[in-house]
Amino acid sequence: MFKRVLIFFITFIFFFMFFSCSSTTSPTKKTKVSFKNVYFSEERDVDGDGYLSYAKLNFETTSTREGVQVFVVVGVRPATEQDTASYYIYFKSDVYTTGKTDAKYVEIGRPNIELPSGKYDLVIQLFLKDKPDAVHAEASFTDFSLLKAVKFEKQEEDALPEMSISTTNMDFGSSSVTNSFTISNIGGGVLNWNISDDQAWLSVSSTQGSTAAGQYNEITVTVDRSGLSAGSYTGTLTIVPSQGSQATIAVSMTVVSSAFTLTFTNPLYTDIDITVSGAGSKTAAVGGSAVYTFSSNPGTISFSAQTSGKSSNGTQIGLKMSWSGSDDVSSLSDKTYNLILTSDYFFLYLQNNGGANLNPIYVNYDTQDQTVDDVVIPNDNKVYPMGYYKAFSSTEIVALFQGKSDGVKWSNINFPGTDNQAITLLNTLSPGSPGTARFDAALKGRATLFPLAETQIFDTKGNNERGEGVYGYPRYKR
Repeated sequence: MFKRVLIFFITFIFFFMFFSCSSTTSPTKKTKVSFKNVYFSEERDVDGDGYLSYAKLNFETTSTREGVQVFVVVGVRPATEQDTASYYIYFKSDVYTTGKTDAKYVEIGRPNIELPSGKYDLVIQLFLKDKPDAVHAEASFTDFSLLKAVKFEKQEEDALPEMSISTTNMDFGSSSVTNSFTISNIGGGVLNWNISDDQAWLSVSSTQGSTAAGQYNEITVTVDRSGLSAGSYTGTLTIVPSQGSQATIAVSMTVVSSAFTLTFTNPLYTDIDITVSGAGSKTAAVGGSAVYTFSSNPGTISFSAQTSGKSSNGTQIGLKMSWSGSDDVSSLSDKTYNLILTSDYFFLYLQNNGGANLNPIYVNYDTQDQTVDDVVIPNDNKVYPMGYYKAFSSTEIVALFQGKSDGVKWSNINFPGTDNQAITLLNTLSPGSPGTARFDAALKGRATLFPLAETQIFDTKGNNERGEGVYGYPRYKR
């Protein structure tokens, strides 16, 4: 029994040593992964300029055995650099396990980094997981020429051009000579365009050009009024792009006559004396106008005007109203000034049907704006024009009986509140009659027995357009 066990043990040791020696002396088969093919697919070149905004970089590999763990790195460099220049890491994959053959791809462009417009050399390097610092296999333009000087651009640049213009209407009025608009390329690529016009008096600074993506060109438009008759003129600019629909700009202008007419209208109650610098003086009658005619446009108009109520001997009654102004009229063929008074003023008419003439007349009695007019209003029941005065809600008007120390007062006067307003006041009282009151010579103090005399509102001259003017008036003290 012992012999059998010994023989079995010796036999086991022999076979163990034989196979062990056989295993240590057999050669190990080396792992090899290599690039079989490289190509691009799904290239995107929207604007057709030869530059890709996206592509799949496909690569096929073969391996001597399955189950090898590897990762790949894609590098890029500008093609203008020397061949010895370093590549920049564009993409690095995760570790994956190969088969005998594999097909993978890397996206160039979105969602990965977009490459600025240019030419690029590409390289694909494969590394074994357990040897991450040593390039195991490489695919470059040396073996695959398609990786040399590949054209790429950003996606926003890889688009069809699209034209946008800054305006569709251009009005030069009667004096402007030049204006401008812009042509923008809000798409991609390069926008080529042409401009044409349909009028001899219309021209542009450029009739054709090119605009890169995101850029614009400014175009100057010029009109020439030389030799044209007075009137309105229209024309059209047509812009035709290399891509998309054409656009038009409507152009208008006015040609004015070299002659110039200046008119002053008088909507008030007294004649207005007008003086125009360099053109003399004229008078605009009530309800009328004063017209100045110039053989050529004067460029600037400066004028002054004034009016007031007047007595039969020419003495001023009430306030002197005045206007003045200076305006550039170089672009006009005519101009009209409507000389109005605002509702801050009123014109006064008096009608006396009482027992005595009225004299003098106090307007805005007992205020700093009081005026005294030494005029006689006969008791003949006729309506007499007075003059212009400041209008206040508290305005009071006092009239003495001529040669007497008593008189009448009008209070609570209801003004129309319009431009060019006027009122007529009627007296029916007599000296010494009930409702009159006594004044001392200096008109000191306020009378307490003054009733409201009968009044009526005189229609205004209409709601005239407010003109330019400066209204001045003197102040009288009691």
